[in-house]
Amino acid sequence: AGESQSQSPSEAGEVLDMSQYRMYASMLQQYIHQPFFADLRTQQQLGYIVGATVQQLNGMASICFIVQSAKYDAVELKKRIGEFLEGFEFTEERVANFESIK
Repeated sequence: AGESQSQSPSEAGEVLDMSQYRMYASMLQQYIHQPFFADLRTQQQLGYIVGATVQQLNGMASICFIVQSAKYDAVELKKRIGEFLEGFEFTEERVANFESIK
């Protein structure tokens, strides 16, 4: 069975195929993974397993944020992940760090 080539319009009016969505999701995951881990695992010490990964859900490439904790319930973890995402900024320093590890 072949891969679905369903398409969706982008903001620029272009049409992106699923492989492009996966590529962009993968790039964003690589960019956000280290700051996510540093904040939720190292600084907040929410859990031992903390990460961000790309998954394909319902035909769409998505970034999944994972935190496994023995100390906090799912409601608290969801709140903390949301706070991280709301406060996350694309700074020049982060872009430079990302460029250096690509």
